[in-house]
Amino acid sequence: MIERNTEGLCGYAVPAKTRRLWAVQLDLLQVFKEFCNAHQLRYYLWSGTLLGAVRHQGFIPWDDDVDVVMPRRDYETFKQLAVSELSAPYTLHTNENDSGIFRGSMCRLRNSNTTGAEYWEINGSNNWGIWIDILALDYVFENEEKRKNQLRKIAIYKRLCLIQTFGEGRPEFQTLSRLKKYAYRMIIKREGREKLLRSYEEACAACPEEEGYYVRPFTAAFNADDYQVYYRSDFNETAQLLFEGCKFDVPAGYGRLLGMMMGKYMEYPSEELRMPRHTGIFDPETPYQIYHQRLAETFNGAEGKTIVIFGAGNMFEDYMRRFGARFRPAYIVDNGREKWGKSFHGIMVCGPEKLLEIPRDKLRIIICNIYYREIALQLEEMGFDEYYLHIENVYWLNDILFPARLKKKAKPEKKGLVLQELKADIGGVG
Repeated sequence: MIERNTEGLCGYAVPAKTRRLWAVQLDLLQVFKEFCNAHQLRYYLWSGTLLGAVRHQGFIPWDDDVDVVMPRRDYETFKQLAVSELSAPYTLHTNENDSGIFRGSMCRLRNSNTTGAEYWEINGSNNWGIWIDILALDYVFENEEKRKNQLRKIAIYKRLCLIQTFGEGRPEFQTLSRLKKYAYRMIIKREGREKLLRSYEEACAACPEEEGYYVRPFTAAFNADDYQVYYRSDFNETAQLLFEGCKFDVPAGYGRLLGMMMGKYMEYPSEELRMPRHTGIFDPETPYQIYHQRLAETFNGAEGKTIVIFGAGNMFEDYMRRFGARFRPAYIVDNGREKWGKSFHGIMVCGPEKLLEIPRDKLRIIICNIYYREIALQLEEMGFDEYYLHIENVYWLNDILFPARLKKKAKPEKKGLVLQELKADIGGVG
């Protein structure tokens, strides 16, 4: 629960949706803290969360995530225990239990009764719950040659893991010479995901404690040609700071640490930089499985069903280019009466009442229009709870897609057909 008054913090109006997001993240942070205390594991607030504790005693008004860091040994123990000991709705999301992600030495504690999916996760990740980031803190050699060798190996295995996870379209692969492309293909084929992940973690943890003058976390964003390390001695002692009314552990040397990270960290950034960092779908009240089904499982079980596309605009053309041959629609329905009776790609455009003529168990409705929310509400008012989405561009998605989260208008008394006057899709057809 966010206790402090967040109205107009530092002249920044915190949206109600952000406060609800914070409440979920604070709960996750409390669960994490209690787990660490129960198992005597060390952790520290990190990055913007540490700055928030120092400067605001809570969330930075324009921040939208939580970061903590754990010494490598504690991090590995936490991962091992949390996967088996956490209970629903809390789950640990790692490189090892999701082959569609690679975040480096970082995992996420997520609440599966919520939705928090960055746009890039929609086509890959298997868990879209709101999260907090948990990073491993590794030692870095003071000796220059040993440090270069450590960072070189990290960079190589990071590249291999990214290519193995996301494919050869990644710039990490495309920028390689022809010979190196061949070599990387062979290594990935020979080693496999599990061994590559293990080799990456071993490279990150290669510096022993007695030689580690510096520390830093190694995530997938780490750049061996442009990096920052921090003094290990700043973590020798632990302090506690208030964060949203609760005490959490921080490195005793947080002043020097934040200065190295951010410079004059007590000064506010310019107004144009005061904005959330993550873009995607964030809905604290809806389990992500609802979003996942409608966005990522459009064609699961669609074989043999009557496919009906809702929307006869430009997005329908994109659907036909990509999926029309395999999943050809039987009908198009649209709210625009001027389109009824027309044929696009040999497929007849009908009014929404056409949906009522098709047996429910044989019907697959795919919304193919930028007005997802309005059409979803219309369908639910007609009695259709099962519908899916075709997404031409995930960045067009609204934060809240589905009617359960809409402020609904009074429902009409008439059951069955409900017509809504909606603006045409961008561009239109015909």
